Amino acid sequence: QLYQYILDNYPDSEYLIWAKAGIIQSDIALDNDPNVAEELDELISEFAFNPDLPDAILETGLAYYTKARYRALEGDNESEKAFYRDAISIYEKVIAEFGGSDFTGSAYFRAGVLYAQELGEYQKGIDYFQAVVDYQPDYAFACAAQYLVGKYYEKLRDTGVIERLEANVMIKEAYQAVVENWPDCDWANSAQLKLDRIAFEEANQ
Repeated sequence: QLYQYILDNYPDSEYLIWAKAGIIQSDIALDNDPNVAEELDELISEFAFNPDLPDAILETGLAYYTKARYRALEGDNESEKAFYRDAISIYEKVIAEFGGSDFTGSAYFRAGVLYAQELGEYQKGIDYFQAVVDYQPDYAFACAAQYLVGKYYEKLRDTGVIERLEANVMIKEAYQAVVENWPDCDWANSAQLKLDRIAFEEANQ
């Protein structure tokens, strides 16, 4: 009701886009999901040239993520995973519609976290984390994305999806990239420790 009040009474407000995005997030929270796809398309059409548009859409994914977390607390794992996928669909929309924007890295990163950490789809997570590094290396969490490439290759190795020697090559490449390209980031020391451990293991095989 508050968002609608803004729309009705302040049609020229710079915050109009956020009011409309807020209505979409409210619909998600209220399970009015059939409206969401249409509302997002209307938002994109109406605010096509607004620089806040990618960010506004990106934040609607958070509403699905919040629902997923509540379902997790309730033990409803099936709904939890479904809402994670709904959030991913929002992030993929940002990637598809605004591939050159400053929010592309965030969309790739958020989708990667949900695929790898929440859904256990490690390879998809790796692909999205790698996309962060490839397409927006100056993104604030590019270093973390590179580190997570190595982490989830470790997961694929330890679960037997990728043979150990083959996986170690990719793991070392990922962690070495962290150390070389982001030596001052918070993950660099941890990446170096991972490299040292692999080198020790290989030397003592």
